[in-house]
Amino acid sequence: MKCVQTDLFQVSAGRYMRRLCAMWFARNWWWFALPLVACAALTWVDVRWAIIALMLIFMVFPMILTLLYFNFAFAPVARWSVMEKSMMIDESGVRLSFTHERMNDHEIRWSEIAKVQLANDNILLILRQGRFSFFMIPLEALSADQVQALKDIARKSLR
Repeated sequence: MKCVQTDLFQVSAGRYMRRLCAMWFARNWWWFALPLVACAALTWVDVRWAIIALMLIFMVFPMILTLLYFNFAFAPVARWSVMEKSMMIDESGVRLSFTHERMNDHEIRWSEIAKVQLANDNILLILRQGRFSFFMIPLEALSADQVQALKDIARKSLR
């Protein structure tokens, strides 16, 4: 039975939010592009549409990003990624042991995980519970052997 045990690690909040925003923008970029393209096209008719485009850029879009932050950054899985913890991965799932006294240990079962994705210098455990719900593991928290063992366990468990 293979098992991966890590030392203490955590992900910075900025790193987590960069990955979350990249995933969200990859799916929703056209909500930002379409109004700006429409305003740019209408600027040829009336210059005041340029002012509306600037209002979108500097007022409306930041409010949308604030909603993104409050909607996803306060989710429990984001807290699990950001808090300092050690982790044990085996055939039953991923067990998280937090160092903070107010955080209880938590287990993410393989049945809750949709897929494992390598994204830049992170390993993402994409959860089934929400569209942009993932647990992030920094690649530097694992050795090459541990990464391979994680791939093997995930391949066997996610069938």
